[in-house]
Formats: sequence, C-alpha cells, structure tokens
Amino acid sequence: MDNNAAYHYSNFIAQHLNDIKHLQISVKGIDLVKHFNDGQLDAIIINEENQSDIEGEFLENKLFQEGFALVSSQSALPSALSLKQITSSKLLIAPRYCPVSQQLLNIFNSSDDLKQIGHTNTLLEVIANSDYQTILPMQMAKTLTTNDHRFQASGLTDFPPRTISLFSRTEDVQNFLVSYLR
Repeated sequence: MDNNAAYHYSNFIAQHLNDIKHLQISVKGIDLVKHFNDGQLDAIIINEENQSDIEGEFLENKLFQEGFALVSSQSALPSALSLKQITSSKLLIAPRYCPVSQQLLNIFNSSDDLKQIGHTNTLLEVIANSDYQTILPMQMAKTLTTNDHRFQASGLTDFPPRTISLFSRTEDVQNFLVSYLR
C-alpha cells in the first residue's frame, strides 16, 4: 500500500526495483488482495485485517505495528490526545474503502460530520490552509511534521494500532522479502 511503501519500504524499493518483475502500489488494500487472489501478485503487504479477504492457502509474516496521530496546522498541539478531544466536524478522512476511515466512521457514529478526501496531497493542503485535521499512521505523521513545518501532530492514546503483514503463497518468496523488510 502507498503509505507503507513510501514511509517504511522506499529504500527496499529503490534498491530492488530492477529485481522485482512487477510492483503494484495502491491506496486500496482490497485491490491488492484481489490481484493476489487472481495470481497476479506473488506477495502483498497490507493491513492484517484484510486477511479475511484472502482466498486459498497463504503464509503471513507480521512486519510491524504502528499507532496513529492527529495531524493539524494548529500550533501548540499536545504530544498526545484522546479521540474524545477531537471534533468530528473538523476531521477530514480518506474514503470509506480505507480501514482507518471505517473505524473512524464507527467511532464517531456520524458519517455526515466526517468529510472524505481521497487524495492525500489535496487533503494535506486543505489542512495546511484551514482548521481541519486528519488522522495518519504515526510514521507518516512524523515524516510530515519533520519535513513540513506547517503541520503539528499528536499521538492518539486510544485509537487501536494497525498491524502490517506480508502475505505470500510460497516460502521462498516469503523468506526473501522478510530478509530485506525487517
């Protein structure tokens, strides 16, 4: 998935791009699962919760677990906060296909309040120029706040972390990728 590739595996991709027959990066984990199920991909790296959509036998290796942060252009955010401290009418999220967005829609129980923007660059520019906020994976939030001083981030204390796993059909593919990805 895009945010895993960009913020966790860009060095691996850069070093091995010539060795990989086909690399597909998507913002939709379910699209990767579909191509994996169809035999078009030998391995996928996705949120573990998408495992239930994988058909047939497969191998899984949990690669890492990652929390989330609230990202805003407001200054003086606390280092950590609770979801109860977030105003849903000021929250921008990814579209409904995103597992995190699905969780937020359930938590806030008010999909009318939550605005959805499906393009990360647009979402971030709207946040930079307004009082809207978003929730991003922790590594993405750290990189963003380090590289762009328009943004601040607060770790979320009560939002469940995501587990990112590698799924493959064969042990040789699994072992090769795990040896480089950990």
